[in-house]
Amino acid sequence: MLFFTKGYKFSVRSEIEKLDAGLITASALSTVGNGGGHNSMAGGFAREDKLSCVDEDCEKAVRMLFGESIEIFSAS
Repeated sequence: MLFFTKGYKFSVRSEIEKLDAGLITASALSTVGNGGGHNSMAGGFAREDKLSCVDEDCEKAVRMLFGESIEIFSAS
């Protein structure tokens, strides 16, 4: 049985060794989906029903999630 959820797929890259793409993606998407990967490359999925946004607001919401995660990991 296959079950597909509407949402957004992400491909994330980091050229800065201190900023682990896998950890940042996992952290950013932990409340709305899932993600992870390697230091320089990661991927993830945000469920549409978990994001509280409409159209253009979704991009803003996701940018905020990633921005918060980047701040956390860049401080450590």
